[in-house]
Amino acid sequence: MKYGLFSFSCLSKLIFTMVVLSFSQSIASSYFFFSDTTRADSTFPGELSLLDSTTNTDSIFTPDSVLTADSLAAVDSLSAVDSLAVKVIRDTLVPIFQMPLDLSNQKSFLFTKDEIDKTDYRFLGDILTNMPFSHLQDLGSFGQPSEMMFYGLGSGNVSYLSDGVFINNRMINSLNLFNFQSEYIDSLEYFPLARGFIYGTSNNPVAINFITRDKLGITPFTRIRFYQAPDEEGYLDGIFNAYFGRRINGSFEFTNSSIDSRYSNSQFTGWKASARVRWMPNNFVNFIGSYSYVRQESWLFGGVDYDTLSFLLTPGEVEEIIFAPLDAPVNYESRSIRYYKHYFNLKSLFRISKHYYADMNFYYHFDLNEYRQNEKSNFALYPNIPVIIDNNRTKTYGMSLRQLFYTDVFNIDVHGIYEYGKYTGGVLNQYDNTNTYSVSGKMNFNLIDTTIVPSVFGKYLNERNKSYFGIGGDVLINYSDNISLYGGLSRFEKPLSVIEYQYAFSPQSFSQVIQTFEGKALFKLGAFSGSIGYFFVQYDDKPVGVIEHSGNDKVNEISFFTKGDFNIHGINGSVNYKLWRFHLENNFSYYLTGEQYVDNSLPQFTLKSGLYYKSKHFNNNLDLKTGLNFKLFGSQDYLTYDFEKNLSARFSYSPSTLSINQIKNFTTGTGYQIDFFLAGEIQESAIIYFVFENILDNTYYVVPFYPVQSRSIRLGVAWDFLD
Repeated sequence: MKYGLFSFSCLSKLIFTMVVLSFSQSIASSYFFFSDTTRADSTFPGELSLLDSTTNTDSIFTPDSVLTADSLAAVDSLSAVDSLAVKVIRDTLVPIFQMPLDLSNQKSFLFTKDEIDKTDYRFLGDILTNMPFSHLQDLGSFGQPSEMMFYGLGSGNVSYLSDGVFINNRMINSLNLFNFQSEYIDSLEYFPLARGFIYGTSNNPVAINFITRDKLGITPFTRIRFYQAPDEEGYLDGIFNAYFGRRINGSFEFTNSSIDSRYSNSQFTGWKASARVRWMPNNFVNFIGSYSYVRQESWLFGGVDYDTLSFLLTPGEVEEIIFAPLDAPVNYESRSIRYYKHYFNLKSLFRISKHYYADMNFYYHFDLNEYRQNEKSNFALYPNIPVIIDNNRTKTYGMSLRQLFYTDVFNIDVHGIYEYGKYTGGVLNQYDNTNTYSVSGKMNFNLIDTTIVPSVFGKYLNERNKSYFGIGGDVLINYSDNISLYGGLSRFEKPLSVIEYQYAFSPQSFSQVIQTFEGKALFKLGAFSGSIGYFFVQYDDKPVGVIEHSGNDKVNEISFFTKGDFNIHGINGSVNYKLWRFHLENNFSYYLTGEQYVDNSLPQFTLKSGLYYKSKHFNNNLDLKTGLNFKLFGSQDYLTYDFEKNLSARFSYSPSTLSINQIKNFTTGTGYQIDFFLAGEIQESAIIYFVFENILDNTYYVVPFYPVQSRSIRLGVAWDFLD
């Protein structure tokens, strides 16, 4: 039974939400009118100026020293009688805010909230495609768990953090991006390849940190984002933030999203909610308690059944049927995954002096994936589909401590983590648990007035009583106001995930040694700006998922992991040109792979481009961005997804021949899409969205055989309103 669908009541939900939030806001504002708090923006101490690599890259961090002043005059009533002047006691409260993970701001990109609001996105994965060397393996329909890739690396190799806390599901070492609320993100920290392994507990080569909005002000804050699209697709998100006392601030957010089936068994529905309370007893320590909840279900159709169509029809007829949702058969009519999440976090922020900052986190993460396939055992309808009823639970108890000492000359940043994990479920061969602890540190120096900024960093990790080491270094050279150069390299060891450990032959033999290099030049030359970059990854003993096929069974569950050497390198060019009010933005990546056993089935090239008109009108009351978005993808080899393990697979094992081969010798063609996009911000409070997607109605798929959305229109609004 579906819950939360927008089939007939999306507009009434929006109106009801606005009324409730407005009413809550009015109550908070009238009750706490005495709180005299203001916000004064400032930049982080020791921050460096780094040229933007794209127009969507901001090198200035969100401020950490917001000034809040409780300035009530405490006056003795007797002063009116004896005329004795009573000294006014002024309580000046300066909240402590979460520091970014890369304080030096040498190489991390920052994608700000203002930039996010001016882009076209449905969920978090669409936002991340603005990063260099990024690619979304789009499964075509909203709610399908599409894989996000960076530097040619996907699930199991990317660490996602929220305000510095590692939030990957520990069992599968990945994150379904539909499980995270995107509207409360203030900015994204995107780290260079050389530094990714020092964050989190899995030594993943790539790391992304979501900096959530931590808004404090005298006036309660409310935000609503809503959109409607074909196939009864709807999205509604509401945020409320206010003071609930002189030193206590709280906020909550809820999200409801859903879509009906485009293809049979491809619907999605879900709820997400979160709450946060901040207590500020003094200027030296703040306490933040937070809770996050997710309940959602994705029906997994597995793409169009290409094998059946190709057996019955000619190639031309097959292509025609694939892009006809009402006629196309799908691989799985009875497969779904339900996901539940409960995350608790207690954070303490310390600021002992202007040069010392620390934070401590105690957290509990609960993840439950209920994976179902052919649950009703209807063998008459699905004789070749095995029954799977798995409830996979992950419980993570952890604590982390970060200490940061920064001056104008150098920064020292040390981060320690301890975690205990418990894992149960049908996907595991047996019950499992892990004890993990790690210590990482980095130091950078600001030489010649930050003209040269060298850094060194390293990490020690212990898991399952085995030690893993990593070390790296990089340097930033600010050659001039218009040119900056960066280079970084690292070498580190990576442990197997819980799933990989249970399904690997001789898991102790997997060394998983990774070497990385990234170089980049950033420039601003007149109307041109952008960056040119190169990266290289050498990955020894990379786990390779293999599917065991027998007969004609429809099986795409990984049966075991073998190991293979993987290496990839590529170039990225992000070049932007501004002529009057017209902006041309381009982000192009080209990938080269060496001789290898394993391949991530990545398109050889990707291009994301836009031609926009940007200007303010009507006495600056309308900030307009409108134009065309263009996406282009190269061809890629066939792959399939094991959604229970959240991993892709390209190889199968044949028991009859005792050999491992490609599942299917199939290569996609080049795909492209053009959209018309308009975002108009009215008086810096409301943004109206209009998107005409795939205006040429091009038929293609990024991942075989998951056709993308055909020509459609999407309308939406985001509204920040204050009482």
